[in-house]
Amino acid sequence: MKIVSWNCNGAFRNKFSRLNELNADIYIIQECEDPNKTNAASYTQFANNHIWIGHGHKGLGIFARDTIKLKNNNWPSYGLEYFLSCRVDDKFNLLGIWGCNNYIEDIHTYVQIHKRHLENCIIGGDFNSNAIWDKNINAEITQRLSVN
Repeated sequence: MKIVSWNCNGAFRNKFSRLNELNADIYIIQECEDPNKTNAASYTQFANNHIWIGHGHKGLGIFARDTIKLKNNNWPSYGLEYFLSCRVDDKFNLLGIWGCNNYIEDIHTYVQIHKRHLENCIIGGDFNSNAIWDKNINAEITQRLSVN
């Protein structure tokens, strides 16, 4: 099974055809719009088998071939976003992630909350983590500690 993740940076309805050459079974797409709220017929057809979460024009979607069964696990997010979990063909869990806002902190928290589900799980997505942000995070933590 081939799984591809891509942060499409919005307007996925105009970009999804770029995935044809990859010929994947499942796509985890960050910053995509809800296929149920578009007028783009070709995008709706592509998204015939999907689950999606988000707000407005941007969210996280998992798209699969019609022959693959996706069942939304509906794992609670406790206000953390964007995390989308599903059961694939009743064989394994797939956790799609789009790290934004608090980035790696939210991902760490979400994974800790749901670690009991992760034994037979594939995690993929956009983690938005980079060592260049470490100084900023450490400076912010230091500043918060010095204020208290």
